[in-house]
Amino acid sequence: MSTSNTDLYSLLLFVAAAISLVLLAVAWRRRDVAPTARPVALFALAMLVWDLTYALHWTEAYRPQPYFWLDATYLGVAVAPTAFFVFVLVYTNRAHWLNRRGRILLAAIPALTVLMIFTDHYHGLFYGGKRLNATDLIFDGGIWFWGNALYSYGLMLVSFWFLLQTFLRSPAVYRGQSGMVFFGVLLPWVLNIFYMTGTRPLPNLDLTPVVFTVTGVAVGLSIYHFRLLDLVPIARDILVDGMNDGVLVLDVHYRVIDINAAAMAILKLGSKPPIGATIQGVFSGWEDIVDDLNPEAKLIREFSLDEDQEPYFCLEIISIDDHNQKLNGWLVLLKDITLQKSVELQLRESNALLQEQLEEINVLKEELHDQAMRDVLTGLFNRRYLISTLERELERARRAQSVVSLVMVDIDHFKKFNDTYGHQAGDLMLRNLSEMLRTHARKGDIVSRYGGEEFLVVLPEASLDTAVIRARQWRNGVRELVVQGDQFQLTTTISVGVACFPEHGDMVETLIQAADEALYAAKSAGRDCVVSYSGSLVS
Repeated sequence: MSTSNTDLYSLLLFVAAAISLVLLAVAWRRRDVAPTARPVALFALAMLVWDLTYALHWTEAYRPQPYFWLDATYLGVAVAPTAFFVFVLVYTNRAHWLNRRGRILLAAIPALTVLMIFTDHYHGLFYGGKRLNATDLIFDGGIWFWGNALYSYGLMLVSFWFLLQTFLRSPAVYRGQSGMVFFGVLLPWVLNIFYMTGTRPLPNLDLTPVVFTVTGVAVGLSIYHFRLLDLVPIARDILVDGMNDGVLVLDVHYRVIDINAAAMAILKLGSKPPIGATIQGVFSGWEDIVDDLNPEAKLIREFSLDEDQEPYFCLEIISIDDHNQKLNGWLVLLKDITLQKSVELQLRESNALLQEQLEEINVLKEELHDQAMRDVLTGLFNRRYLISTLERELERARRAQSVVSLVMVDIDHFKKFNDTYGHQAGDLMLRNLSEMLRTHARKGDIVSRYGGEEFLVVLPEASLDTAVIRARQWRNGVRELVVQGDQFQLTTTISVGVACFPEHGDMVETLIQAADEALYAAKSAGRDCVVSYSGSLVS
């Protein structure tokens, strides 16, 4: 090769190295915000080593042995296809392949290749003794040379296929960046095939590193012009235009990077997708939602487009993280819940009706319970309730070693009210007397209608003397009681019998019997008086 061609070739390699250095710096600065930045930086570093060492080989730079710089190129040659393949995996949403086992397998071949090159003089597995002194290219080599070639071209072929798939299914915002990257990987791959098959425009010169730098330029253009490290195709596989639910994808800058047909229809956006526009600019009124977005955001809200009128939609926003738990953007789901809302409204109305019915049932239940223990005419407790309550009071008094008094009241000559004025007059007398007894009873006293014109009052913790005093007060009050009817005016008196637990009986039946006998004694004594079971008469 002529000296002028060598100088030109060296210059091209140095320029390629400078481009790789710029790409490395740009990608490394974005390593914490873009998932593709680290593999791009690794690829750029590999290309920098490849370009720089190959350029030094064609200069008069110091070398310990003739092929020192040429062998050093494999520090980049062996790593570049692997680094680019890792970039493609991340870019096409296959980063989950890069688990611990996958990373070890991908790193093993480049590491072994470098080891084989620098130890080839011991085993001849890479060059195989076929390296020609007249050329700087390897057109034939040992078994490891072909194994590495197969590995490298295999990775580039798979990368080519993944990028082609991404290009074909990408929305408009991705076509530029994915097309540029696709072109960048296609050119060196095709050129290298020409070299391996013997078609060489420049004999003894390998243009692969120069052309591979074109790949770096393509990636660089994607970074600056198409925002490669900002816009990454997030969750594209789930955005199917045939879905009934609306789906949008936002990047970390709140830009719409994908949207399906259902979301376009729901939000009435027309036919042109707002790809690349910020969500604030496209969806007015969503500023409060944007303010709530954060790396752990998971928002669920209901809304309607026309002031709480049908149709209704459920808005769900979920943050999307990559496999390193770094935020990639947000997934926005819009689901028509009109039917669900209608059913919910009907259920709410049904529940309200059931609640009203339940309240009515409870009221009726309370009324029935009240009727079961109260006398209908007077509103006082009835005989059944009295017996059960008196049993509890006597048991309590036994434990406390206390007393309970029982007062039995009977209206004197009650039958004549019914015979003279009718049952209406008798009922009116019963109600008035009941009200008087209830009004003058203590809070803990139990006033009941025992039957007919008879009443029983239980006085817990009241001694016989106290009960007699209370009975006399009621007797005096009845003397002053005037019952006014439409055609009559009634007055009456009462006879009262008093008994006390445990003095006059320690059981319900015996205590009531004692009070009844005392009442009978009061009637025999001329009525309108109070008699205790002990035989004392109170005028």
